[in-house]
Amino acid sequence: MFGSFTTLPIAFGLLFFFKYVRLIGNLIGYGTYKPIHPGTAPRLIRSPGNKDFAPQSDLSDDQPTKSFQACREPSPEYNSEEPLTPQDVTVIVPALDPSQESLRRFLPTCVQNNPKEIFLVTIDEKLGQAVTLAESISTRITVLSIERPNKRRQILEALPGVSTKIIILADDDVVWPRNLLKWMLAPFDGDPKIGGVGTNQRVMKGPKSTFWDFLNSQYLIRRNFDCTACAQIDGGLPCLSGRTVAYRAKILQDPAFMWEFTHETWRTYLLNVDDDNFLTRWMVNHGWNTWIQNHPDCEVLTTLENNPLYISQCLRWSRTNWRSNLKSMFQERTIWKRYPWSSFAVFQTTLTSWSPIYDLALSTSFWNMTAGISFGWQCCLRSIMCLWIFWGCRAVKYVEHWKQYPEDLVYLPLLPFVGYLHTIIIKFWAMCTINRCCPHSEVWSCHQHQLKVTRTRSLCPARHSPIRTTRPFS
Repeated sequence: MFGSFTTLPIAFGLLFFFKYVRLIGNLIGYGTYKPIHPGTAPRLIRSPGNKDFAPQSDLSDDQPTKSFQACREPSPEYNSEEPLTPQDVTVIVPALDPSQESLRRFLPTCVQNNPKEIFLVTIDEKLGQAVTLAESISTRITVLSIERPNKRRQILEALPGVSTKIIILADDDVVWPRNLLKWMLAPFDGDPKIGGVGTNQRVMKGPKSTFWDFLNSQYLIRRNFDCTACAQIDGGLPCLSGRTVAYRAKILQDPAFMWEFTHETWRTYLLNVDDDNFLTRWMVNHGWNTWIQNHPDCEVLTTLENNPLYISQCLRWSRTNWRSNLKSMFQERTIWKRYPWSSFAVFQTTLTSWSPIYDLALSTSFWNMTAGISFGWQCCLRSIMCLWIFWGCRAVKYVEHWKQYPEDLVYLPLLPFVGYLHTIIIKFWAMCTINRCCPHSEVWSCHQHQLKVTRTRSLCPARHSPIRTTRPFS
């Protein structure tokens, strides 16, 4: 049948397997995923004969447990501690410009979730605007400020004032559903080794959907898909997005964490960006489990660039992926043992996933492989394979999106070209400019970028500036 092309089926099979086994595995993981519903997660302790669970009194930060998958088949014994409630939550919101409409839109949705306290952390020159905004919304909002824009130090500024068990970090351009906190707390009730919980995210569209909206949507769609699938399969996550993420307070208030968080480096320079990737890697490297709640009641709306600035936005994200994934794979290396599937399906693709090369090799080898068969079968098989290689393998991730936004089906023909644009222009250029940790357009620009780091360890980081709080609200 294949004549002299006996090696082509082998080459095609290897290429097909290496590229699509990840997709098939993630489709299975995504299809079998179930979120943890509030009030249904068992609070587990160890029972005789059940070695998967440590006694609650023996739990410590350096005792890794099995992934969260094990916690879905509980022992018959339960922890008597009261379940977490929104009053066990403090929200920290780093904000650069309190006058932005996105922040005014977000804070009321945060307040309606009923957290115990909200810290709004801005810069000194915007302190007055932040106080005015806080007073107009809720007495639960405490305003802090630091001297210069630095997202990591803005987060750090609020940590000493937190008295709750859970800390939620949130960007200032999101919108929360009414029951978000209840859903984010549920996994913590199910496993004392869950250290961080993420959300699924969706682009907030305007009255009329645009091509830029679809570009932003497809980024979040792929991210939600990969995170959900990997969490289901082995408990791993590429990244707990900083748009909205929950952590146990004792992790973030650990002096060792606080020092490392503000002294991370890329090569010889202090790194301010990539904060959410650092936090995710900290969970992995210190034995904590992570989880993502993919459910409409835990869906965060966000605004992204809906203009040509989309390219620079993607460049920043891609540089972050390069830096963080290289650290995970070659410097820290914990992921290979803890999360083998996630390492294969997500992390190593930073180096190996170059879709134009794979698609060209697959289509060429299949074209030559079918050269010796009848014309009718040839046309049929080649058409099916081309549709799969260029459209089908991408479209399967968008089915739920198109159910919700059928008007976006008009962009289906553009899917492969968007992917190639991202690979050829964005991913490749991000690799070439990986050392640009603080691009000029980055709002959280690191003023310390040019300062070589002196790695002198201290128990607690020095404060960037004194805490400034507003007067108690009446």
